[in-house]
Amino acid sequence: MKKRIENPEENRAIFLNVHEAIIDRPTWEKVQSMKKGTRRRRPTVTQEPSVFSGYLKCPECGGNLNFHFNQGNHDIKFFSCQNHNSGLRKCSKTHYIRLEFLERVVLYEVNRLACFANEYEDDFIKAMMGRSAKLTTLNIQKFYNRTRESGRIQRYKGMEVSGLSNKTIRSLHAMLRQCLDQAVMERLIPSNPAANCKLPPKEKKEMQIIPPEKLGDYLRAAKEHGVLPMFYLELTTGLRRGELLALFWTDLNIKEKCLTVSKSVARGKGELRVTEPKTKNSVRTVYIDNEAIRLLVEDRKNHPFSPYLFPSQVTGGMYGPDCVGRIHKKLLKRAGIEEHVRFHDLRRTFATMALQNGVDIKTVSGMLGHYSAEFTLDVYTNVTKEMQKDAAKKIGGFMAEVM
Repeated sequence: MKKRIENPEENRAIFLNVHEAIIDRPTWEKVQSMKKGTRRRRPTVTQEPSVFSGYLKCPECGGNLNFHFNQGNHDIKFFSCQNHNSGLRKCSKTHYIRLEFLERVVLYEVNRLACFANEYEDDFIKAMMGRSAKLTTLNIQKFYNRTRESGRIQRYKGMEVSGLSNKTIRSLHAMLRQCLDQAVMERLIPSNPAANCKLPPKEKKEMQIIPPEKLGDYLRAAKEHGVLPMFYLELTTGLRRGELLALFWTDLNIKEKCLTVSKSVARGKGELRVTEPKTKNSVRTVYIDNEAIRLLVEDRKNHPFSPYLFPSQVTGGMYGPDCVGRIHKKLLKRAGIEEHVRFHDLRRTFATMALQNGVDIKTVSGMLGHYSAEFTLDVYTNVTKEMQKDAAKKIGGFMAEVM
């Protein structure tokens, strides 16, 4: 049995501004400033705008999709192209989409991403959501071990389950440790639980280069294919593939015989994107020899109006990194080079030849765009060992003459 007790209004107590704020003042002001720059979404005659209003475009003519209600049934909501409605009729069948269908598509994508995050990134989500109290060194170590054994995402049916490489796990650790270091600095956690984890060793892969005796065959194959200037420049400068393909004709200074490396191209989400180079030291000036200048100037006659230094022979636009990789494989086959040499190994071929011919490690490091000479020494340890052996022989010969 329930009983209702009346409380007169004059006996009621009102407490103002005693509850904890949902967000702080700086956050509120930041949100308000961001909202000022957004597009105004105009409501319909029923004063009910959609969350998608102002963000949809017609896939056929590019016009805005406006939000509408069916005149006879307000439960039927849809978007239609403004050009089609205005009588221009620039589009045919793709000017119309039901809100119900749009919501189902978006909801499906949200659920798919949520499932993906829940299945593969649970440990990182816990770390990012501030649950660091349960994020112990033991749990992080278990995560690394599990990822090393079976961390690779199964992207298609029948794909073999395998682990991630040591390099990937070390990169994950570096990212997580940096995040937790910041949490320690802000006194959110007392110590970094990732600091004492045992990491897999660095993988030392045997360096592959084009054998010096086969470089002539490789360049002759490049000439027959019509890409000699590009590959000659790669072998004499050691540029990264993205840096090489992102060069514009204006980056070449013929008078000073140098190139300005200030951008890189990569493929992302199906399209080419030009960005800043890999590191701050990657923005550099690289000097080139007379033969490279001659080849580039002569090749310019084939495409005098192109802004690119190496435009695609098919599209006239910028080369894609994968396309140049396939050309490189064809050149290897035509030159009879059986060694498994990737395009990136052309960069290593340049560095190896430079070091073996007496160029100092600091100069090679600067030309490659490495952040330090120590890193270059670490990568090309085998080459420097041979140089040390030669130096020891020379010193021994000199001392033998003295004695």
